[in-house]
Amino acid sequence: TGYTVPEIFEKFGEEKFRLSEARTIQELLDGEVIVMATGGGAVINDQTRRSILEKSVSLWLRTDKSDLVKRLQN
Repeated sequence: TGYTVPEIFEKFGEEKFRLSEARTIQELLDGEVIVMATGGGAVINDQTRRSILEKSVSLWLRTDKSDLVKRLQN
């Protein structure tokens, strides 16, 4: 889109972003085999979460709080 996620939230709102995100994820899951990385908010949508679980292999990355703090400092 040429916008950052914060810019999309500001310009169009989170609800519109989440609807577009869900639609895009569904289209990708229905297409050829790919590696897809979603943000944590993607699984808030029940249908998106079900589709990911039903149509893909889902890996969740976990880290401890100290690593998150280091990553987010900048």
